[in-house]
Amino acid sequence: MNEGKKVGLEERKKGFDPDLFGLLEMCCYGMKGLAAYFYHAEQLRAEDKSVYSEDQRKEVFKQVFDIAAGMTKMDGDLNFYLGLNMNIGKANLAAMDYLDKGHTTLFGKPTPGNVPRAPVEGKCILVSGHDMVVLKKLLD
Repeated sequence: MNEGKKVGLEERKKGFDPDLFGLLEMCCYGMKGLAAYFYHAEQLRAEDKSVYSEDQRKEVFKQVFDIAAGMTKMDGDLNFYLGLNMNIGKANLAAMDYLDKGHTTLFGKPTPGNVPRAPVEGKCILVSGHDMVVLKKLLD
């Protein structure tokens, strides 16, 4: 527990302007989300290349590298980091769009349905997240 405190939030924010630190943390969490969405979109594209084009794929990679290059700048310019967060959000939207197109391409358009709520005998699988390819393989 003491080891975690050495690298935890309270320790990391020492010496930073609180606003700047918040924007930097938002960048980090945004990049983590982007990586997760794009990883799953790439799995779907591996199953079906028509999910999105190679040019679209390269554009997301370019956005990620541009963002990463910007994250190395540590001069305290809040407007710069606000813009960087906006760019991360833009890249996240692109990755989520590719993920959605992949799901729709491979699994069809989702439609709402009734789910029985009565308990049933046996085991079940609780599904959470975006990794539908792994879920499909598990169910197959």
